[in-house]
Amino acid sequence: MIDMRGEGSLLAVVALGGGIGALARYGIAHAMPTREIPWATLITNVIGCLLIGILMVLITEVWTAHRLLRPFLGVGVLGGFTTFSTYAVEVRGLLASGNYPIAFGYLFGTVIAALAAVLVGCGAHGSSPVPSPGKESDMSYSRTEMRLSIILGQDDLWHHKPKYQEIVKRARAAGLSGASVWRGVEGYGASAHIHTTRLLDLADGLPLLVVAVDTEERIRGFLDGIGELLTEATVTLEGVERVHFTEDRP
Repeated sequence: MIDMRGEGSLLAVVALGGGIGALARYGIAHAMPTREIPWATLITNVIGCLLIGILMVLITEVWTAHRLLRPFLGVGVLGGFTTFSTYAVEVRGLLASGNYPIAFGYLFGTVIAALAAVLVGCGAHGSSPVPSPGKESDMSYSRTEMRLSIILGQDDLWHHKPKYQEIVKRARAAGLSGASVWRGVEGYGASAHIHTTRLLDLADGLPLLVVAVDTEERIRGFLDGIGELLTEATVTLEGVERVHFTEDRP
């Protein structure tokens, strides 16, 4: 029998996504029948590449995505939506009919437009703001504090909810000055199996890093109260010096 929690679930979501993507492509092709220039296929592939670029940014930098989300959206929906085979057949048809300018324009134009769309999609998340020139800042040091670092898997659960969410929730309730969760893009643990954010992989078990900084007393007190959440985690404590920056006012 197929393990629906492993390869079976992967095949199921890819098949479902592929069907959805193919139906969307059919809708565009039906709305834009091919004439001299196959606009429907060109537009479909460019839109698909744009969405792939956006998706890769979201799943690697913004979301902590479910392990099946990328195969469903990337391989399934967008894989079924875009089409290389139709593109190749249309280029061959244009060449066979002797329409060489359009054939070569379509051949190379699709590649250029698709790559440009991916770059636009990858840059759609925005960039960091540029600081205003001419402003200085004051820097001050606080007393030495302690940094708590917790490494755990994104699929580790506590009462059917992600453990990292429970840790952050408890950190806030404990009055810690702040807690952040950072997502790893690749790594391995005791199983020696490499987990990665690459589009074609399941991305299960990716590492997460939860970081909190506060006084040693607060950090140790907080750590004592969350022991049940850390049975499979790696925990480190380090002394750090907090630096404060304040902007000079004219």
